[in-house]
Amino acid sequence: MTNHYVYIIYSTSHDVYYKGYSTDYKMRLEQHNQGKTTYTKNKGPWKLVYAEKLDSKKEALIKEKMLKRQH
Repeated sequence: MTNHYVYIIYSTSHDVYYKGYSTDYKMRLEQHNQGKTTYTKNKGPWKLVYAEKLDSKKEALIKEKMLKRQH
């Protein structure tokens, strides 16, 4: 069974938050910190500030969309 997560990370160097979806938020955080993602590249280091496990991909994507609308 696949886990589905929404997460929020924070860039200490640029004072910015990023909200996303992943099936493995710990691996995704490593990718953000290694500069392997377009938006977060060159904005690290990133720290995890929130992660929530949801029951389905659909629920997780709905929650991600809601989080992205909030500031």
